[in-house]
Amino acid sequence: MTTWREYCRDDPEAIAIHQLEAKCWAPFTLQPRGIMKGRMDAYPDGQLCLVNEGKLLATISTNRIDWDGDPASLSTRSWDSIAGISQTFEDSYRPGGNTFCLMATNVDPDARGQDLVGELMGALMAIAGTANIDYIISPFRPNGYGDMVIQAHLVGRSIPSFEEYVAGRGVDGLPIDHWLHQLEKKFGMVQMNTARDAMEIPISGREFQSFRAAADHQADRRGKPRWQMIRTERGPAWWCGETGFFYPEPDGRFVYREDNMWGRIRRPDGGWRS
Repeated sequence: MTTWREYCRDDPEAIAIHQLEAKCWAPFTLQPRGIMKGRMDAYPDGQLCLVNEGKLLATISTNRIDWDGDPASLSTRSWDSIAGISQTFEDSYRPGGNTFCLMATNVDPDARGQDLVGELMGALMAIAGTANIDYIISPFRPNGYGDMVIQAHLVGRSIPSFEEYVAGRGVDGLPIDHWLHQLEKKFGMVQMNTARDAMEIPISGREFQSFRAAADHQADRRGKPRWQMIRTERGPAWWCGETGFFYPEPDGRFVYREDNMWGRIRRPDGGWRS
């Protein structure tokens, strides 16, 4: 376990961090390269990674903010607002803040299944124990929602709303979504409320067609569903294999909108492990 800054001693622009993110996220959601360097500079202690024999395996990105502990107050905050205007945390980071907000986790596809996120979360909780932190929260991304939506669409069933999916529980009483399931099982994550439009990404019609063509090519190779028009609770939208959807705008542009779920990691009775 180390920080991005330590790992990137010979990589001052944090190119390796950006390259790992590129393996884990859809092209239209990727941040420009300078964003990773900006976060590393703005709050180095909150940017952690796991490395094995020099290879970067996983990362976690965290901002330190102030929060009053009231879930209702999160209704006016989003991933974008906590990342700040520049998305680098430089204008939203609070050195004496009482809350860690988890902004992103990335695991190299070749290293998945080893509970690396669990290791990173454990390290973050240990840091919280020495940093006078009251809360660890995040607009968590239920990654399985897009799969549930397309499965329902393809067989002619009504598409579940985001809230219905997030509230869904299995026979073990835990969330049906794999990521939310792991968070609740391992870290006592408590669901709070919906982070509506946690991500909003506008693109041109030409960019949309380019992303769609590339994604459909990959889908055909892998035997997966192509992008397709569906009807959501907000109206017609393009399913694109992600948690959110592309909504067409009257001027020919498209906006990717994604809801997340605000959650809080339960603080152990004995406090964060330090």
